[in-house]
Amino acid sequence: MKSTYLYLFIFILVMMSSCNQSNEYDFQFDIPQGKDIEKTTYYFVRHAEKDTTNPKDDDPQLTEEGIRRANYLATYFDDKELELFYSTDYSRTIQTLIPTIHKYKGNIQSYDAKKNIVY
Repeated sequence: MKSTYLYLFIFILVMMSSCNQSNEYDFQFDIPQGKDIEKTTYYFVRHAEKDTTNPKDDDPQLTEEGIRRANYLATYFDDKELELFYSTDYSRTIQTLIPTIHKYKGNIQSYDAKKNIVY
């Protein structure tokens, strides 16, 4: 199994290196230059452990372990400067984000993952 992941990783690296050998980019926006560039950091967090006891439940809540992990994430981000919070409308994703939102007094920007639309 590990060797499969290794081969997949090598394949992806080879494909990425062969995609754009020229130094020309199709990026449509100006890329800032110089030492005064503001640094932006993105944190991507997958939802915490969800309750899978009911296979017919399309929108399960977090388990007790999931709630503990959500609370841990809020403490992990204590020393970070977070400004924007995005989540799908699934209970498990919102519940994972709630403790962090409370610390930062932020709002959740909802988006539809299937359509890639932010509301």
